[in-house]
Amino acid sequence: MRKQILAILLKIDFLAVNPQLTQRARLRGKKEESLIFYLGQQIFLTSLIFIVVYGLTIFPIDFYHFPGLMSYYFLLFNGLALLQGIASINHLFFNEQGLKEYLPLPVTLQEIYLSKSLIALLNMAAYSLPCVLVFIDFGWYQRTNLVANLFLAFCLYVFLLLINYALVNLLLLLFTFIPKFAQYQKQLSQLLMITMTVLVVWSILYINQLNIHRHVRPIWLIYPMLHILRRPFSVETMTWFGILMGLTVSIICLMVWLSQYRLSRHQWQLLAANQQLIKKQKLAYSTRSLKSIIFVYHFRLVSDYRFCFQVLLASLIIPLIFIWQLAQRMPNHLFHARYSLLIALGGLFLSAYTIHPQSFIANLFSLERQNLPIMNQLPINQKKYLKQKFIFGLMLQLGINGLLYGLFLLKFPLAIANLLSGILGLIIGTFCYGSYYFIQDYLKPYLTWNDYFQLLNRKANGLKMLFLYGGQLLLQSLLLVVLDQALATHFFKIINYLGYGGIFLLSLVIGLLALKKIGKQLKNES
Repeated sequence: MRKQILAILLKIDFLAVNPQLTQRARLRGKKEESLIFYLGQQIFLTSLIFIVVYGLTIFPIDFYHFPGLMSYYFLLFNGLALLQGIASINHLFFNEQGLKEYLPLPVTLQEIYLSKSLIALLNMAAYSLPCVLVFIDFGWYQRTNLVANLFLAFCLYVFLLLINYALVNLLLLLFTFIPKFAQYQKQLSQLLMITMTVLVVWSILYINQLNIHRHVRPIWLIYPMLHILRRPFSVETMTWFGILMGLTVSIICLMVWLSQYRLSRHQWQLLAANQQLIKKQKLAYSTRSLKSIIFVYHFRLVSDYRFCFQVLLASLIIPLIFIWQLAQRMPNHLFHARYSLLIALGGLFLSAYTIHPQSFIANLFSLERQNLPIMNQLPINQKKYLKQKFIFGLMLQLGINGLLYGLFLLKFPLAIANLLSGILGLIIGTFCYGSYYFIQDYLKPYLTWNDYFQLLNRKANGLKMLFLYGGQLLLQSLLLVVLDQALATHFFKIINYLGYGGIFLLSLVIGLLALKKIGKQLKNES
């Protein structure tokens, strides 16, 4: 193995593993070594944030007496590591356009493969580091010798990292056995990411539901580690160490054997080949109306599975966690009809977390890119076109909100009055928030994006979003608590009338302001 060649390949793959972050750094003027240092600094900061945030959560929990909780934290961190590994492989092996350019270069396939695998391993390490804290916490409450505790924790972490690394690479190699692999490689990687995302979200929700004073049976996956941590110097522990080492070596050997068997120049050409989809010829329908043509046009704008996956992930995760938390603590008195206003406001507030800069309706104009100026020049009624576009986006957002509301109703079957109030709140909230983001994208479309991640994160500011969501949640909670107390009085009918009147007035004002802004922009363009 030539070390200099491998070092160069590692630098190239380090830049390719996170193209969005690399592009952002280049826009800031980072070049060559400073760019590599900046990307390494970001990985270090990510690891540090994970350790600090999860460390504050983990250390108050006694995993020695409650090993069942340890199971789900174990699933969470390893799920995050696998998810990051799959994302890295997706960028390094599937999405990299220059992969085929390696073929004429004097480098071996093994060097290319090792370089990309090591970078994927580095990305996974940052997200699985909290596993070390879990193991240290177990030994701390068991009162294991500090040096032995640290040694065991890092040994188990290395085993886990190597197993995860080997599993991710093994998945890549097994993909190559699938017929028509080159045609469906992107869909397969996205399917894996969706599966791991579901696992991570389920782990978060389940951990939030568990009570640390309740005994939960540990899952079978952590039994070897529990034996090692409980009796670190016993013969049984040495046996489990041998089993773990044998399992790791076996998976790595299988991975190496498959790589020697399957990886050839022809296989790399398959990996580098663009997805060749057979385009079915569509019959032209002369009777299709302009309205249906515009609908199909908008549907195609949002139909890319990568775009849908990222939008749905951003729109569903936070609301699902809130609904799950609410399901554990919702007071029974809120089901009474006199509290229907609270249900309506809950539906309205739900839209604040599903409609944001990363939602469907907030990107309908930016998705058009070079088509947007052309559409503005077509001899069609622009007001009707904008109206149809807005209704299309509104229907998509109502579908997402309706899905979440349906999940809520599965847990809490509401009376008719409360049910209708919730639907009313959802519709008005979707209209208000949807109108705001629709107009923002109409007035300031982003047409120079290169990939969907760049488009959806054009206004990404972690601190700003944190304060925005935190402020929203605080104000909404205060308002709901005050209304809950007010509706318990004899004036609940008057409060309900005033509340519903205020909701309708809000939607009317926002609708009129939206029409005024769009009309003014159309007048300027004409």
